[in-house]
Amino acid sequence: MNIIKPVYRRSIPVQANGNPESGNTGKSKTDAPDHARGPSAEISGELSQPEQKKLEQLKHADRSVHSHELAHISAGGGYVRGGARFQYQKGPDGNRYAVAGEVSIDSSPIPGDPKATAEKMDKIRAAALAPSNPSNQDRRVANMANRIKAEALMELSLLQARSGEQNNRESADVLSSAAAMSYEKGNDDYRIGSSVDLVT
Repeated sequence: MNIIKPVYRRSIPVQANGNPESGNTGKSKTDAPDHARGPSAEISGELSQPEQKKLEQLKHADRSVHSHELAHISAGGGYVRGGARFQYQKGPDGNRYAVAGEVSIDSSPIPGDPKATAEKMDKIRAAALAPSNPSNQDRRVANMANRIKAEALMELSLLQARSGEQNNRESADVLSSAAAMSYEKGNDDYRIGSSVDLVT
């Protein structure tokens, strides 16, 4: 099974006093970022102007990343594997904010069924391009889905052509048999008629 990962990455500068934290979560509904749980006890006093600006950037990034990955999940349906995973960065308020995320999607062709594969690739493409601002990785996934769909449609066309040839052969055999039967019947009719003695 091929698993692809449409990935949305938003680059947020790292603070001089902290590094980005990386963490995997299940679905975003079940594991809220720290900032959703309220202010951290580590922060005492007010934030400086640069810290407030940084905090607003992180909050915006967090909303964008969650919205982006939710769009993939909603459009991907049953082909999404395991929900969204996020990378976090600690904000000046001590809370973690999502700055990147990814969703794994099953992109494997459906063996022996090119029509179903083509339909699945339409769904994969729609999932990859579902966010309002698809990333480069999202576009690569959509292009890959288009390629697999084209291959599946070509396979389907070949199968239909072979089936058509088989049907044509079967039709030709049936017509041939019918013509032979008709000819024989005609011959029978002719023979029957010719067996009558004509009086001159």
